[in-house]
Amino acid sequence: MIINVAGNFLEVPDAEKWPVIGQMPSLRVFEVAGGVSAAAGGVSVTVPAAEVAMRLELGCEVAPDKGARLLYEFETEGIRSFFERRSDGGYGFRMVEGGDGECRRGERDGERLRSTARRTFSAAGNSRELIAMRKAQGSPLVKATAVSNLTAFRFSLWMAVNMALVERGVVASLPSARSAVPVVHPAVAVHSSVVVRDGRAVLFLGESGTGKSTHTRLWLDNLDGSWLLNDDSPFIAVEHGQAVVYGSPWSGKTPCYHSDRVLIAGIVRLSQAPHNRIRRLSPVEAFGALYPSLPPAFAYDEYLTDRVCALASDVLERVPVYHLECLPDRAAAELSCRTVLGI
Repeated sequence: MIINVAGNFLEVPDAEKWPVIGQMPSLRVFEVAGGVSAAAGGVSVTVPAAEVAMRLELGCEVAPDKGARLLYEFETEGIRSFFERRSDGGYGFRMVEGGDGECRRGERDGERLRSTARRTFSAAGNSRELIAMRKAQGSPLVKATAVSNLTAFRFSLWMAVNMALVERGVVASLPSARSAVPVVHPAVAVHSSVVVRDGRAVLFLGESGTGKSTHTRLWLDNLDGSWLLNDDSPFIAVEHGQAVVYGSPWSGKTPCYHSDRVLIAGIVRLSQAPHNRIRRLSPVEAFGALYPSLPPAFAYDEYLTDRVCALASDVLERVPVYHLECLPDRAAAELSCRTVLGI
């Protein structure tokens, strides 16, 4: 299977062998006909191997790395996730269900991000590993274990895609300049709800429960010509000097899967208030508004942080950012539309 996310080709070989892929029908919206020439034994197909941003191989052995440094962990619905920097310089990601995992903190490693501590994880009791994957820095290849749990597959794929796309534009060390891959643009997911009107997109940011979906619904219900691009995890990029946003196969609780690419007119961080008021943010405030909505696990690795911050800064040079204090009413939607789109 080849899918196109944020203008990048992503491959999952032998997809028909893994029933869990069929349980994520949103992928079909982004599927591309054909395959990858180098990965298909020389068969003539539509996507050159050099243009594949990520190749996810399922069913591989991914042994625990005792020397890995745990960067970030979180738990949701009884599933614990662990993002780590492997001892070989690459990245690892695991999702574990059940049991009593123990994280033991050690001495700080002295990296720029001081909140990162050296930790090791050991699963205990009746824990069960749902998926494990690893990726070398700068490589499009991601190896993962067999997976049957839909939640684990969906989120692991999201992590793998973000790791691959945020590195786009980075040319790995190659033996010859003739082997260099084409220069391409990085992309990254942003936790937001995106509405489109008049051919331009507005991204609404905010913590879960602050009303992003409610506000975009007010646009859809009250502002003619509005439509929802994505309600949870669109991808942003800068292409040909323009900030753009793409729909993605991940849209939270709202089934909204569009592969469209739309120019970004503005970004708005929401907060609930007993009034409707909007103001444009300064550059420093704008960065502070956008950054918390980017993949949180990447904030604990210096290399990935640099990549994410560079892309965020590139977007913010081209897009105004606002703070909207608002009520859940039509007037709030009209105010944000009038301010950002001028209509």
